[in-house]
Amino acid sequence: MKKVFAFLSTLLLTIAFVGIFAVSKPAAASNKITEDPTLAKDEIPVYIMNSIYTTFPNYYDNDAVEDANWPGPARMYPWNETRLRVAQLNEDGTPTGKYYAVYFSGHTVAVNADGSLVVGAGKNILFWNVDANGNVVAEKYSDGKKAASGNASDPSLSHMRTNISGQDLEFVPTTLGMGDEGTNFYNRSIVFDAEGRIVRAIGLDGIYDNSVGDYKMAPEYCYVDGVVTKMEEGVECDKLLKAEEENGEPVLDENGEPVYTETDEDNILYSRFVYEYFTEKPEVNEVAYLSEGWDPHKWDYCYEEGDGYLCIAFVRGANNSAALNDAQIAAYTKTLIAQGVSEEEAATQAAAAVRNCVASIRIPAGGYTFDYGYLDRGTGNDVFFNDTVIKGYKYGRQMLQAYDRECNAIEGEQVGMGEQRTYDFSVTGIYFMDKVINGSSYQLLDGQNVVEVMQGETVKPAQSINYNGVMRYWATQDDLTSYTASAEALNFYVTESVNGGSPMTVVQPPQGYTSLDQIKDEFLADVAKHKGVAVEDIPFDSAENWHSFWSWGSFFATNADNGKKEDYPSAEAPAFWNVPANRDKWLWLVERIYATMLAYPGGDSYTASLSHIENAMKQNYAGSPETINKSFYYFLKGEAHTYFGFNFSDADGNGVVDSAEWIDATPSKEKWDAYTLDASMKAPNENWVVTYKVENAVTGVSSETTVKYVVVDSYTPIIKVDANKLFYTPKVISDLVVCDPIDPYEIVKAYDASYNGVDILGNNISQNIEFDTELDFANPKEGNWPVVATIYNNAGTKKAVAEFVIRITDITAPNAVTRKVYVQQGADFDVRAGIVLAVDNVDGDLSKQAYTWWQEDSKPVDTTKVSGATANYTIKVTIFDKAGNERQVSYSLVVVADKFSDDTNKKIEDINTNISDLVASIDDIISTQADLGDTVAELQAAVNELSGLKAEIAELKAAIAGVKTDVENVQAGLADLEGDVEDLVEVAENAAKGCGKNATALVLEIAGAAALLAFVLRKRH
Repeated sequence: MKKVFAFLSTLLLTIAFVGIFAVSKPAAASNKITEDPTLAKDEIPVYIMNSIYTTFPNYYDNDAVEDANWPGPARMYPWNETRLRVAQLNEDGTPTGKYYAVYFSGHTVAVNADGSLVVGAGKNILFWNVDANGNVVAEKYSDGKKAASGNASDPSLSHMRTNISGQDLEFVPTTLGMGDEGTNFYNRSIVFDAEGRIVRAIGLDGIYDNSVGDYKMAPEYCYVDGVVTKMEEGVECDKLLKAEEENGEPVLDENGEPVYTETDEDNILYSRFVYEYFTEKPEVNEVAYLSEGWDPHKWDYCYEEGDGYLCIAFVRGANNSAALNDAQIAAYTKTLIAQGVSEEEAATQAAAAVRNCVASIRIPAGGYTFDYGYLDRGTGNDVFFNDTVIKGYKYGRQMLQAYDRECNAIEGEQVGMGEQRTYDFSVTGIYFMDKVINGSSYQLLDGQNVVEVMQGETVKPAQSINYNGVMRYWATQDDLTSYTASAEALNFYVTESVNGGSPMTVVQPPQGYTSLDQIKDEFLADVAKHKGVAVEDIPFDSAENWHSFWSWGSFFATNADNGKKEDYPSAEAPAFWNVPANRDKWLWLVERIYATMLAYPGGDSYTASLSHIENAMKQNYAGSPETINKSFYYFLKGEAHTYFGFNFSDADGNGVVDSAEWIDATPSKEKWDAYTLDASMKAPNENWVVTYKVENAVTGVSSETTVKYVVVDSYTPIIKVDANKLFYTPKVISDLVVCDPIDPYEIVKAYDASYNGVDILGNNISQNIEFDTELDFANPKEGNWPVVATIYNNAGTKKAVAEFVIRITDITAPNAVTRKVYVQQGADFDVRAGIVLAVDNVDGDLSKQAYTWWQEDSKPVDTTKVSGATANYTIKVTIFDKAGNERQVSYSLVVVADKFSDDTNKKIEDINTNISDLVASIDDIISTQADLGDTVAELQAAVNELSGLKAEIAELKAAIAGVKTDVENVQAGLADLEGDVEDLVEVAENAAKGCGKNATALVLEIAGAAALLAFVLRKRH
């Protein structure tokens, strides 16, 4: 008992001083989630990539939501711009009007080699084909062309592969050099024909089920006299046998064999099965499944369906459906022996056999396969897969009404349950790439869209913008082979703001105008349409007449409050510039007016006019609208005006300069490439805010990103964290958990950001990193450890900071202390009653955790049943920590018959009261232990309480002895309790005397012992 007290006191002390580390988790990377803009209202999205391995667009951020199953950094998998649509059917086979929209993985890495985000649009389109020799091959097309590694195809990911060979194919997938992917087709696949009818699929283990609910199917086969038989009318199934148990142990007969009792449940066959539709009947077993003579190379059952046959074959579990399970091996062994094969050879042949009937895949010309990837299974996806398999089994060959993409019925057209579709939208859009340009590096500062430009440099920044994702599209809708990528389909835009000034579009596609008069005529046509008058009725002969043509504020609103109201000055006649269509069409012209003013010498001095034009650009008005009204007039007329700074005369003052000077026919791609930022005369902290936009003119898809360029005289250092090195698993050596030292400089590296001709990051300055953490890198312990790494530049003026968490896998099972438990007959019993303490090295006191940390492994106890004075049980409990480590413990439970006198029960209650008082006293001791004299006095009082308790237990023991002679077990328990109290008295007396020990440690020791004793007696021993 003293050893137990010593353990508890040490444990309490450890908990008191160590505590539990709180880990703050970074925010989820929500900016990396892409929503599908093409998803129709009738479509149910099925993101096959919602597992921790394939999560795009449900981006999995391991830092934000830790998952013990994936001990690595967050990963991202863009989908292809292809989709498999599968009609959802009711139980009776009627379409619900909804479709499952299934997305597939398009790429299997998170970043490109240069560190940029993956351009996933349209990658990895998969096909079945034949080579020049007529052999079936699995091909992969990437970026619209056959990939160099065309036979490799993401074996663990869900995908669709289309037969483009022009002929029916039959082959064994495992012979194509596809690795694990070949086995996926035996246990997680659906095959469609060219019309989208389901001609083959496999039912997972959970499909056959007696339970009520969706996505289940009533079992179809049971055992009749031990033979597998289809459950049809008049068939009476064998009943399921159940092994008898007593007190949680099996009942054995005289031969030591378990005793079975027949139940009311039918003995049903629950098994995976493959089904396939044939136009000609294949080889079928003539005997029942697993009966003598059964041949695994044949289909088990075939039934006529329409003009063909629907056949099924029962198969083994996940990963090896073509191989035989134990029951099949046993049945086939008997078949071979009956054919004259020796027992030894029969066993060998049966063990090596496969179900040839399901090993070959048959794909009709134009058909396609859907492989439900092994790593991608989840609750939502299982629902889709199982529902499709079941409805395919029952109704998959019927044709359904076809609909267009606007959900309108297409007259006279029908499709099967499935159909392939292509979509034009960009997965990744445009993004900034760290890059060396003309010998200088341009990189985004960590966590910011900010790039430092060294004072004195000139750079063409658009070179760092990757627009590959936007230029990809399908030349022919729903033709998977028509994927293409062309920059010629793109329009480029750049908008620039200098030092916080008004944004100006400095790069855009040519407007298509060849003269100023052409622009004027189209502008006046739009004005006439807006005003509801003829063009010739618009007074554009003088600035005054033009301005008087508009009532006050009906061309441009007079202030910001009205600037975005489409019903200002009235709903019937809104201001011209408040109509979005007018503003979108002519904003470029306002920007040209502004740029033209600034382009002429002295133009920047016309601050009032510039301010009004800026307001028009921002749609944030103030002051008179006359200025912007008249600026349009003078500009479109090509007239100089001192108020606006327009000077259209040539160098000699003759006439009007042709508008070709600023009506630019140069393709926007050329202007994009030539766009320049000049920091040669800039001071530190001057900046440009640049918005890049790329639009696909064929698809209408566009993407934009904004980058701030700041002039500096010294770079901010760069700090990089290797996310793959943040996860460690300790080693177990001779039952000891050992964590090797961690080198932080292998995890984090720092650079000066100045390109050195070799590395874009610059020179390695990792030796100057400062680490702030409670983790001891030399002696790491299990758990999650936040770390802050900081690096300064040489001048100490700029710094970079990285925050991350080092996760050392918790592989140590929690510890537990148990006790013997006594309860009275009929009393409630909690399995946790026998667990005094459950403590984990990482999670601390498990009793204070919010999750369920225990599981009862033994049969539940009925405390109402006591045959004698007591009933004895062994309670087994498994306790878990958050990492899933477990430890099983057991203890004795004694149920005492409810036959004691009221006087005896009262004495038990008195003991409980005394113990409660004792614990309260010891709590007071702990809270006031600063005063040693008071502590000793309190301890002496505790000794007195314990002495009295000892006497009461002795009295109770004597009283119980006279109740009945058959309560020996109770007496033994009380004797143990008496010994516990004696030990506690001894500890308390030693504490009162000092005994050479630190008083605080003794108090904690007594607290641990008393807590244990109180816990025991509070349960009414």
